[in-house]
Amino acid sequence: MTTQEKIRLTWLVNIAVVCLGLGIMLPVMRIDANGGGIKGFIMAFITPGPSSYSILSSVWTLIKNGVVLDILLASIIFIFSVVFPILKLGVFYHKLNDGKLNRGISALVHKWGRFSMLDVYIVAILILTIRTLPGGAQIKPSWGIILFTISVLLSLYISARIEACTHD
Repeated sequence: MTTQEKIRLTWLVNIAVVCLGLGIMLPVMRIDANGGGIKGFIMAFITPGPSSYSILSSVWTLIKNGVVLDILLASIIFIFSVVFPILKLGVFYHKLNDGKLNRGISALVHKWGRFSMLDVYIVAILILTIRTLPGGAQIKPSWGIILFTISVLLSLYISARIEACTHD
């Protein structure tokens, strides 16, 4: 791998880190209960709580419920949407800065890194499936899902480039 490509990929890792951080903290979807006139206005008072949901706030809400299946789901989402992407970007950064990593770790990160995209699919399907709720309420995608998706796509690209350079 050339020095110029290392610098370029390091910049992409930095951009992916920023997008990931913002993507898990900013809302991924917004529920607009007022979209349906008087029924939507009434629905806003019936369903208390925030109208915007981030990945982290969704995980916390599932944990607060205290139901075993919700905690299990929150754990899976947290591991594949927060912990694993952070570790993966850390491995990339280390490897690009002349860090000597075990080739097995690189292969594992490359192979399992695709599961970070799982959240993007889940939120997209959720938004498409229940775009309009009873009472005229609507679910709209927010900036968090866009930034999270950018981070995942950048990490997939970086992973592919690093793998291609290690095989050369």
